[in-house]
Amino acid sequence: MSAGGVIAAAVGVFPATDESSGSPGYPSNVSAWVSKSAGLPDSIVDLGIDAGDPPGMLFNGTADDTVPYQFGVNTAQALHDVGTFTVLRLQPGGVHGGEDPQYVDTQCSNFYYLTMDLAHAAQ
Repeated sequence: MSAGGVIAAAVGVFPATDESSGSPGYPSNVSAWVSKSAGLPDSIVDLGIDAGDPPGMLFNGTADDTVPYQFGVNTAQALHDVGTFTVLRLQPGGVHGGEDPQYVDTQCSNFYYLTMDLAHAAQ
C-alpha cells in the first residue's frame, strides 16, 4: 500500500533515464500511475514535478495514521498546478489501506481507460 504508493508516484513523476534505469536501453517512464494510501512527501514534491509528468490518481483516507493524507493532497495539487491530469479520491474518516477494493478497482479501470486510450488498444 503506502510503500508501493510512494514508489508508483515517484516513478510516475521522476522516471529514470535509459542510462540510470537499472536496465540499460530501457527507460522507466510510464503512461499513467496510481498511488494508494500514499503520495510524495513535500521534500520530494519540491524537487520538480513538471508539465511533462504522466497522469496520476491518488487514494487517501483522511484518518490515515500511517502516512499523512496531506502527502496525497500536496502531490495532486502540485501535478494539477503544472497542468497534469490528476485525480484525488479522499475518503473522509478513512484509515490507512481502508479503501473499498471494488471502488478502487472500478476507479482505476476508468482512470487507465481514459488516460491510456484503452478504447483503441483492443482494436
